[in-house]
Amino acid sequence: MNRPSEPPNSAEDVFEKIIGLGESSIHKSYYPELQEKIANLKKTEEELRRIKDELEIRVAERTRELEAAREELFEQNRLLEEKVRERTQELLIAKDRAEDANRAKNVFLTNMSHELRTPLNGIMGFSDLLSICNLTDQQDEYNKIIKLSSMNLLELINDMLDFSELENKRIQLEKKPFDVRGAVDETISFIRTQIKNKKLELECEVASAIDYSLIGDRQRFKQILLNLATNAVKFSLRGKITISVTQLFKCQNLAQILLTVEDEGIGIPEDRIQEIFEMFHQLDESSTKRHAGVGIGLSIVKGLVELMNGKISVTSEIGRGSRFSIEIPFEIISQIPGGAESPAPDLHESIRQPRILLAEDEDTNCLLIRAMAENYNWKLKTAKNGKEAVDYYKTDKFDAILMDIQMPEMNGIEAAIKIRELEASTGERIPIIALTAYSAQSDREKIMAAGMDDYITKPISESSILYDIILKHIKN
Repeated sequence: MNRPSEPPNSAEDVFEKIIGLGESSIHKSYYPELQEKIANLKKTEEELRRIKDELEIRVAERTRELEAAREELFEQNRLLEEKVRERTQELLIAKDRAEDANRAKNVFLTNMSHELRTPLNGIMGFSDLLSICNLTDQQDEYNKIIKLSSMNLLELINDMLDFSELENKRIQLEKKPFDVRGAVDETISFIRTQIKNKKLELECEVASAIDYSLIGDRQRFKQILLNLATNAVKFSLRGKITISVTQLFKCQNLAQILLTVEDEGIGIPEDRIQEIFEMFHQLDESSTKRHAGVGIGLSIVKGLVELMNGKISVTSEIGRGSRFSIEIPFEIISQIPGGAESPAPDLHESIRQPRILLAEDEDTNCLLIRAMAENYNWKLKTAKNGKEAVDYYKTDKFDAILMDIQMPEMNGIEAAIKIRELEASTGERIPIIALTAYSAQSDREKIMAAGMDDYITKPISESSILYDIILKHIKN
């Protein structure tokens, strides 16, 4: 008997069988590979996690390093700022000290100038008076040596003061007409004795084209020439010194003037030419140097030339000599017809025995000026201080007052101011001429601001200087 057939499987059974067969098939063909990939992925994941951890550690370490570096940098910056503040303070203190030292130096130079000029005034003044006495040839020669030595000392004093004035930019140039020929002749007269003693030749020429007057500082022009000429004499053992003044060009009221001083002296090495213009610099600095000096003459020349808007140049050859060339622009005016200045009238003829009041506390200076006054037939009355001078002014009549500046009780400036105040009620004005050993520009300004009419700088090397200034103001 036939058994009845089994009912067909349900759809679910069929599906499970199919899935089972599929799983078996997938497992057999793909699972190992999948497992491998999963394993690789896990390894990669682990490697990435390890790298991430390492990076986080490194970042943390680097962050700590950077923070430490930042803190160190901050500290270094703080220390640097502190050092800068300390250094700035040190520099400020050093600057103040330098300024104090510079002021002290200027005061010292000014005071020393005054103290040196005062006795030098007696030496040079009496030497000038001796020159008109009946001296023997030997006495006359000795007197010339005294005067020459005094002039050399005065030149050194002036150079030191000018150095200080140039350094502090306090020099102010005058602008007055002057005759260049007269200025050159006066300057050359100062070195003729030196030239004669060293048996040197001198050739000096002012170009004929310069038939006009220059407008400028006559004294500073002479100083430039004198320093160059003195330098040429100093470094020349033989040969000739040539001085020339020529006109480079002229245009309306302007002219470019060329001043040259040439010698046949020892010369200057080419590589050291610029050194000669440095303050206190000398090419021969040894203890056995043959040529005296402190090394400021040429630096002063350079400073003055530049102050005049000029320029200086040097050419030199060892054993053959040196040539200094100075170019300076000047305003000019037409020369007075005849070319020469009119001679000053004779004081003896114009005013008979002018009455002069001298305010001076130094006995030597009083004696000197009294001797000069007697030579010119002046009537001289002496006051020992400014207060005495004011009292004499109140009770007597004078044609002029010679007023020393530095005096006890009342100085010359105070006395001059007081006299000008007294004049306000009378309407009169007496010439007051300062006698001063202070020669700086600032001192001159104070003198003139006090109401004085003029000043004479000590030492008075020649009595004619005093004569000319007294005459000028009495005649006016």
